Amino acid sequence: MIIRTADQSDQIDPHNSAEESRIISELADWTLDEYSAGTARCPYCNRSHSPAIRYIDICADALNGLARRLDELGVRKPYVVADINTDRAAGEQTREALAAGGVQFIYHILSGDEPVPDEAAVGDLLMGFDSSCDFILGVGSGVINDLCRFVSFQTGRRFGIIASAPSMDGFASTVAPLIRRSLKTTFIAHPPALIIGDTNILSRAPRRLIAAGYADVVGKLNSLIDWKIARLTVGEYYCPWVAAVMRLALERTLACADGLARGDAEASRRLMEALTMAGLAMTYAGYSRPASGFEHHLAHAWEMSFLRLGRKLIPHGVKVGLGTIAAAKLAKRIRSASVDWDESARAPARLSVEAWEDEMRRVFGAAAPDIISLERSVQKNSPEKRATRLNAAREHWDEIRLLLAALPSGEQVVQTLRAVGSPVNPREIELPREAVRDGILYAKEVRDRYTQQQLAWDIGGLPGWAEEITEELFNI
Repeated sequence: MIIRTADQSDQIDPHNSAEESRIISELADWTLDEYSAGTARCPYCNRSHSPAIRYIDICADALNGLARRLDELGVRKPYVVADINTDRAAGEQTREALAAGGVQFIYHILSGDEPVPDEAAVGDLLMGFDSSCDFILGVGSGVINDLCRFVSFQTGRRFGIIASAPSMDGFASTVAPLIRRSLKTTFIAHPPALIIGDTNILSRAPRRLIAAGYADVVGKLNSLIDWKIARLTVGEYYCPWVAAVMRLALERTLACADGLARGDAEASRRLMEALTMAGLAMTYAGYSRPASGFEHHLAHAWEMSFLRLGRKLIPHGVKVGLGTIAAAKLAKRIRSASVDWDESARAPARLSVEAWEDEMRRVFGAAAPDIISLERSVQKNSPEKRATRLNAAREHWDEIRLLLAALPSGEQVVQTLRAVGSPVNPREIELPREAVRDGILYAKEVRDRYTQQQLAWDIGGLPGWAEEITEELFNI
């Protein structure tokens, strides 16, 4: 069960409301096929939650059914994409499964030891593409999944993914986070027609990748809270049915910890199912919000720091885990703050527009022009928009504080991540102190999305808290 903080009332559980608890109870026995079918008309938000993923096969020897699944989808010639590492993990098994089923295919291995999901990788994939191929089949995880999703959408092909590791939650989503002009950018695309998770492969994945998948879902502890706060403060769309699915994925992931630490194959299967459910929740909502809050914005900002420094990228989920620790520490400070609302509303911006733009150039380098352009377009830091958000936060302050109190403490998140060997101190991934502090202060600038980080900036506490939280992270 989800961790509860010691000061949280037994009568009030805003993170897992009575309504969502009831939905969770109704959904608890659903199969992955039922989640894949979704619902044509949600009784809570009146939207369609039907992701149209035809097949999700997560079991031992799932690759044995690959040719049959492709035939059922009407696929005649797939374009199969891997990188050097994912080819080692699952390439040979994939080629054998296709050959045994008499499937013609083009097989392409992306260049480089560890490809980055950027313009060059997209170009590499497209240059190997044969227009006679009617389906794109990725063999891999995060980078391969995102590239294949994007290119399949752009070329008008369907796609599928053969997971090489249970390392991230985007298998079933409709978005492709790619790096464009040095900025981590989320592109809307489409869901896969086929997801295959062969537990014979998944259970042999490197421990660091399994820990990354676990940490990626642990981040939902915060993203679900941020989503609820955004509903209260800026009127963002919110669906308790979608939140309940994500909540179930989170609970099932946390329940895998002991088995994952032992390298248990069954735990890898359950983690892969939970990761798939998390992706389905994003697809239900139509965007990444149920799975992405302050903790993910931090991860994106830190990834961009690694790129600027020319360093090898660390699995995305690892940085999400560190971001979740930081989010828990920020939540504690916000809910304990004595806010002078009138003074906060009167206080000028800490930086002039010119000084802020200089900071964006310092912090984000080549990505700064797009970040500055975003702010000029949406004006989220303008006095007028800040005043509107402050008024809404003041009106809902008691509810916001209860939501933040539902988060576990930073220490509890640390314990949760340590259980599977996920890094908990920036030193473990050689993330510089300045990059950590800059992320906590400025990660909100990479998206026009309301999170507790924007709230902390609005009430004036973020600069000082960024320094304190950075110091605490390095002292874990």
